[in-house]
Amino acid sequence: MPAVSANILARRLRELEEAEIISRRALTAPAGCKVYELTSLGEAAHPVIGTIDRWASVLVRLG
Repeated sequence: MPAVSANILARRLRELEEAEIISRRALTAPAGCKVYELTSLGEAAHPVIGTIDRWASVLVRLG
């Protein structure tokens, strides 16, 4: 994946949270950071995303 600015990444993560595709939770100390996880909706989309990924790979190879 190409480099993504922190602002763009934060915006995309917020959009995915709002769409209930991912959820964010805080880890307890000493880590004290945030982690993102797929929700059940995000998990349900996994097969579709995999299919799109394979299709895109074919298109890239065909050039």
